[in-house]
Amino acid sequence: MAYKKSEPISNSAIIGAELRKERKMRKMTQEALGQKANVERRAVILAEAGKNVNFHEFIRMANSLGLDVVLRPMKSISFEEATDYFKEE
Repeated sequence: MAYKKSEPISNSAIIGAELRKERKMRKMTQEALGQKANVERRAVILAEAGKNVNFHEFIRMANSLGLDVVLRPMKSISFEEATDYFKEE
């Protein structure tokens, strides 16, 4: 599922796919992520599938992968996009 990193993620399947991608980039098993985040492997499976999981468990999984969960206004720009606005031509 391709999307621009600066676009808001509004689909739980995309969030789950990103969680899985980050876990695999770190060569971690679902079991290892569960242990590191102090959640059951079943929670990792559900989160990666875009299913309902406990919010606190999701945050712990993301944090265990070195990720923050950030809320920002939908019409705002990301830090990565800001450089496009200040390019010298």
